[in-house]
Amino acid sequence: MAENLVPISSWTEWGGGTGVYLWIEGSTLKLGPDYQHERDIFAYGNRYGGVIPVNGGDRVVFSFNVRLDPSGSGDGAQIGYDYYDANQRGIQDPNSPWFFGENAGKIPWGGSGQLKIDKVVPAYLNGIAVKYIVPWAMAQPFTDPNFVYFTVPELYINPNGGDGGGATYVGFRSNSIYPQSYATVQPVAYWEYVAKTFASYMPTATPVGQEIIGKAGVITFNQAVDDRLTYYDTHGIYVYLQVGDEPYPPYTVPQLMDLCLQKYGSHPCVLGWGIDVELRGATWTEYVPVTDAEATAWLNQLRGYNPNFKLFLKHWDQGIMPPTVRVGIIFLDDSQGFTNLSGMVAEFQAWANAFAGADGVGFGVGYPDDRPWWSALANPPRDIAQAIFTNVPNAKWVYWVNVGDTVTEVFPPLLQQTYQFDHWTINGVTYTQNPLSIVGSEGAVFDVEAAYMPKVGTHLLTIAATQGGTTNPSVGIYEIPEGQVQQVRATPDSGYRFLNWWLDGVGRTENPISVTMNADHVLSASFEYIPPPPTTATINGVVRDARTGTVLVGAIVTCDGLADVTEINGSYAFIDIEAKTYTVTASMGGYTSKSVTLTLSANSIVTLDFDLVPVSPPGVLPLWGLGALGVVLGIGMVSAGTSK
Repeated sequence: MAENLVPISSWTEWGGGTGVYLWIEGSTLKLGPDYQHERDIFAYGNRYGGVIPVNGGDRVVFSFNVRLDPSGSGDGAQIGYDYYDANQRGIQDPNSPWFFGENAGKIPWGGSGQLKIDKVVPAYLNGIAVKYIVPWAMAQPFTDPNFVYFTVPELYINPNGGDGGGATYVGFRSNSIYPQSYATVQPVAYWEYVAKTFASYMPTATPVGQEIIGKAGVITFNQAVDDRLTYYDTHGIYVYLQVGDEPYPPYTVPQLMDLCLQKYGSHPCVLGWGIDVELRGATWTEYVPVTDAEATAWLNQLRGYNPNFKLFLKHWDQGIMPPTVRVGIIFLDDSQGFTNLSGMVAEFQAWANAFAGADGVGFGVGYPDDRPWWSALANPPRDIAQAIFTNVPNAKWVYWVNVGDTVTEVFPPLLQQTYQFDHWTINGVTYTQNPLSIVGSEGAVFDVEAAYMPKVGTHLLTIAATQGGTTNPSVGIYEIPEGQVQQVRATPDSGYRFLNWWLDGVGRTENPISVTMNADHVLSASFEYIPPPPTTATINGVVRDARTGTVLVGAIVTCDGLADVTEINGSYAFIDIEAKTYTVTASMGGYTSKSVTLTLSANSIVTLDFDLVPVSPPGVLPLWGLGALGVVLGIGMVSAGTSK
């Protein structure tokens, strides 16, 4: 997978020679006269530098701004790229004397503007696999070093960003710019941390989020959105844009798409646009199904902005989605309320089967309703994503939702350590002035690197907690001034109690605790589960024949709505039933039923035996009864009902 490169330096100008080339080598901006570029970069087998590893399907964006002084003359400035093979040799175009590639755009002398390339790397050219790309820029010719001005060049490589499959996404859903009451609000750097941490669990995954950039009912886009997307541009995070969280009317889907993409669609981080199908109706409960014609029209409109863009449709009801249109669409299921991970995977498998042939299916996870089971997983994002990607066909995207505070539970916020500029290093020489202007002589090549150092006078306090409670400040890493005393309080959840702190490995019991920041410290709160008091009881016993004392097999014993049948030893049992008042009845054919009412206390075991009296024929006393009467009256009996 190709590496995402961010802007390299604050290099501002260069001049000299008959022309200048600008390219990227590794993580360093390179500039040099065109004769050196021609000799060292274009020459077969004699590469100076600048090749960037890529794979077929990668989306490559290379851009910068340029201003040319009107005093110059010649062709002006242009941008281009070439494709190389596995041996770092240019792949020859049989229809031209040059390599496969492109020269794109031109800025004349006296002009200014952006030069940009946005291409999807082909897998093969002329039967040869593409393994590298060489981006470059040129201004030619000139003689005065003050004639050409470049902004910092930007190179982005989105792995598999241009193909219809292959790459998998993991990330987040964020609407921090337009927060709702249910949503987690965090700075943009936090969402970078979430996406990259999530991606670290999945070695082949790309960090991709859903960015909700405006409310449907009130379209008020502002500079904060641009700033946020620019941050993603330069930090290797990719997003699908979305409008929410209010019903779309009076806007239509095409209107909202145009509003979003006309303003923000040119950001390199943007992979496409999405529709929350739940919001198409006039109210939250009016679900309007998507027709095939609508899905096709939306996809065509989207690809008018960028042929590589994809559309996502999100809902939990398969019947709301287009009946047959699949290609170019990622179908997202944001169901919740599962009892366990297996239940979630089973539903998502059904969703994937329903949308076979699509560019992928995706799933929103981490809802509070599912917390009872996912909170027990060792690593909820990793374990859920692995289960989905392993068992759900065509699974492309798993993202953690920003509902409630669940995202901060599994990705604790980090207050990043702040840094300050220290120095520039240019060709091995250190310079401390900032900003710094560089004027190059003919034939010069500069390696420019900016160095930053952590701010002095602060220490890091890392706060952690076991399951069962929260801390204030919340779990995270905090940069705190030297000598400050930081108080931290632990609050147990219902059903838990605070046990103790571990401060740098030493147990402490006070709560709140005060930590003096004379060094970096690690503080962890431990909570202990409190088993609830028992609320159940047990009834058991034996049913016998009252005459003979033998056990009765097959007698029916009921306990209000419960029932049991006596076993071979005459026993029955009602185990772990609610502790309350019951009427227990034993009955059997040929015997008189017997009932007992009793009240159970919690955690009790009550033994209740029944002796059932046999039923005699009408008008005849039972033998056992008549025999007793005979003893009293002195009457001898031979048999019941007859005499001799």
